[in-house]
Amino acid sequence: MAQRNRSKNRGFMLIELVMGMLIAGVVLLAAATFSFAMRQGQETTNLMLDNQAMVRGAAVQLIEQVRQAKHLEQTDPTTVYLDEMKTSFLTIEAIEDSSTLKLNQHPLLQNCRDLTMELDEPKRFLVVRFQLREETGWRDYAICAAGRCGQGG
Repeated sequence: MAQRNRSKNRGFMLIELVMGMLIAGVVLLAAATFSFAMRQGQETTNLMLDNQAMVRGAAVQLIEQVRQAKHLEQTDPTTVYLDEMKTSFLTIEAIEDSSTLKLNQHPLLQNCRDLTMELDEPKRFLVVRFQLREETGWRDYAICAAGRCGQGG
């Protein structure tokens, strides 16, 4: 009778320990995969939101500056002057594979590709075209701004 009591309290069998470890491993692997996917999703969302904020801010500043411009003149593909004294200007600065649009030497758009400016005849409409990197590749953008000035100011 005493021997039967001892056999009940022997502990776990090896197969029970192995199965417990296997189940715990599967649960931990699922949690790690979920955590990795959530982090990747957050990084993608942050990149998209940062790009949208940069484009929106640049568009607001660019449209306001062009609207208030007394004179619009494009001297070359990388420079547009916003006044006759040539003290206010937009420039494109290219460094390696990246371009930056600057307003009076202050960056408006950074890390762009294929950045171009076109001043439409009769010199009252400015179009800035560029591409920004997103998770799935490069996305095309365009900012259009109409000035109130004419050719003569």
